[in-house]
Amino acid sequence: MRRDPQGIRSAVLQNPPVLGPAFEAEHPLFLQRTLEHIFAACAAQPSCHTAFPSLEEDFYAVYDEVSKKPLEMQVERSVSATGTVWLDDDRLLQNIREQLGSPREIARLPLLMHELRRGDRMRAARVLVGSGALSPWQVLGHLVFCYDYDPAYPAVAASIRAKVRPPFRTHALDDLRWDCKLWQDRFADPSEHAPVQSDIPTLLLTGEFDWNTPTEGARRIAATLKRSYLYEIPGEHHGQRPEGCHESILLQFLENPTRQPDASCIATVPRMAFETKTLDIASSGGETRTIRATYGPAHVLYTKMVVRALQLWQEYEQRWNLRLFFRSGALRMAGADDSYERAALPNLQEAGVRFEKLSVSDCAKRWPQVNFDGVSWSVYEPDSGFLAARRGCEAVLNAFLKQGGKYRQAQASPGSIAANRMEGISLSQDEILKADAYVFATGPWLGKVFPFLAPTIIPTRQEVFFFGAPPGNLRFTEEQLPTWIDGGKYPFFGVPGNHWRGFKIADDTRGPVIDPSTMEREMSQDKLSAARAYLRMRFPEMAGSPLLETRVCQYENSTDHNFILDRHPEAGKRLDR
Repeated sequence: MRRDPQGIRSAVLQNPPVLGPAFEAEHPLFLQRTLEHIFAACAAQPSCHTAFPSLEEDFYAVYDEVSKKPLEMQVERSVSATGTVWLDDDRLLQNIREQLGSPREIARLPLLMHELRRGDRMRAARVLVGSGALSPWQVLGHLVFCYDYDPAYPAVAASIRAKVRPPFRTHALDDLRWDCKLWQDRFADPSEHAPVQSDIPTLLLTGEFDWNTPTEGARRIAATLKRSYLYEIPGEHHGQRPEGCHESILLQFLENPTRQPDASCIATVPRMAFETKTLDIASSGGETRTIRATYGPAHVLYTKMVVRALQLWQEYEQRWNLRLFFRSGALRMAGADDSYERAALPNLQEAGVRFEKLSVSDCAKRWPQVNFDGVSWSVYEPDSGFLAARRGCEAVLNAFLKQGGKYRQAQASPGSIAANRMEGISLSQDEILKADAYVFATGPWLGKVFPFLAPTIIPTRQEVFFFGAPPGNLRFTEEQLPTWIDGGKYPFFGVPGNHWRGFKIADDTRGPVIDPSTMEREMSQDKLSAARAYLRMRFPEMAGSPLLETRVCQYENSTDHNFILDRHPEAGKRLDR
């Protein structure tokens, strides 16, 4: 734009850095402000504030604690190798900075800070540290910033050190000059550090949680561009792929750079939904849940429940202006024994669910990325798909709080029963919660809460895996593949890649019986091997795909595989699973 303006029709600057290394000197301040923004965003979100009322205090307390006594832990470097990592004050900030590169990790930061201060410290530390490897971006960053070295850097760095709080001062380097001379001996002309002045139509896009090139820097760039438009996209981080509102603004500008884009959609972008579920024990874990209506014999009630549930989710999407349902379609593949699928068809018809009965050849034409060996035919529901489960739970909680409800995070125990009435619920040694009615929805813990149900509720260990699709291959994303269930010899199910997450796959075979309070949430090698073998067979292009993450959760199995919804036999209060 400075050297050849005649050859440029328009420019799009996404997450642009200000010219010159003095901008690098400000990074400690940008990091502090981004974390302060996360603290404020959590405080403004009822569910997050209720779960973590002293988040900022927790962060600074954890920093002080690990600076005095670093946490030592063993981490997996690879499948067969481990290593020792110490989480000290410097590493804490480095790992937090790494977390700011992903929406999911940003959403989990308040929970991690809370657990590091008040919960399972070692588990939270392992989640934060991961494999122990830090990003190699520093090498490339030094090469770029060193070429642009400016003598003004030391003065800027000194002023920043005076502004930021102690944890961030160690990230303000005094001077890059001597380091830069080790990297290279040729530097940019000082004139290249001057702001670009231009009347070329320019669109600047930044992310709300971008600490690396924040909106403040983009404002400085826009100040000398006469025909510029600057927009900050809520919830986004550094370098996020354009979609939704972000993409709409970008396409408008590219179509006609002389006209200001309509950015009214920014007001409708959902704000960050922070995770509040504890890390150590959870009934289930995961971002998504399939929603489909194909059930087997004598399950027309469940089919109708799904129809009603989907209708309600879509209604609340509109009410809350928050996307929760993703209409990818749902595919159920029948095996040699297709009695389950055949019995489901009349139920689908009775419930008014649209479906297609597809032959193997029909399926292969529609989804050539799937190997349909061993499949006799399939049921396809075009109006089904998957839900953003965690986001949905957060949305329900926020709506409940806005309507005057109260949320407490505590270990609850049913009180004694007298005269056909439960005498409250114990939340602690000294606190009893009393109400007109009680609903217990404790999942795999129901048999522990009410021991007389222990023979009826059998919790089993289940594992979920997320694999990375081949680079540039979009055929395994929600746009080109439905959710799927294999009803044949290998009872796997999965959700296509979505929300920048991997290809989800899980074995529906009931795992070993476990105690959900003491079970270790670590993957097993045999289940991973089985998942990889299935991928090679059913999705050949996914063979050899890297494992991105794993989840371990529980099924709560009733003796006849039906839901339990009943009243307590002695108290007349409701039991729910």
